[in-house]
Amino acid sequence: LILGSHLAMMLCVCPHFMENAKGPSCANLHGVVAMSGPYCASLMAQKWILRTMYLHPVFGNRPSAWEAMFPVGVLRNATAAELKKLHIPPTLIVNVDRDWGLEDHAPVLETALLEAKGGCSEPRVHSEPRVHVERTVVEGLNHFNSMTGVGKRGHRANLLIDLAVGWATRDRETKFARLH
Repeated sequence: LILGSHLAMMLCVCPHFMENAKGPSCANLHGVVAMSGPYCASLMAQKWILRTMYLHPVFGNRPSAWEAMFPVGVLRNATAAELKKLHIPPTLIVNVDRDWGLEDHAPVLETALLEAKGGCSEPRVHSEPRVHVERTVVEGLNHFNSMTGVGKRGHRANLLIDLAVGWATRDRETKFARLH
């Protein structure tokens, strides 16, 4: 399943989206690579360019509604019972070094995921479902060339594909043991 990272994370924290669409269960997701995404409404609202070019046109001008439209807000406002039911697959959060302020979202998402599910930054098997989260920054790319260069022969942005594939296959048995 390939989606933008905002939408991919929303599917993980709002399983009813998949249920309502008669799609596969979120429990079938084996991993998420969240790349240069907007995950926190309050951070989006702080930067003029993100607020005017993305937040307002896509999510409207009602700040009271924004939190429910971003993964960090959903996690922060979820009840303990809702959090217990969530299946969040192993997650790799990736940013590039010049990411239009989106790099500020990564540690906030990481913290929200770890707090919500009692997760870890080291792969291991837990007695109850938790989340495995890793975060990295790729140097030498900006938001524009990382998003437009992936898949182009010889482009440096293809490092992002290599990174995602390497992460997905490294320690696979340990990361995904809880799925079996």
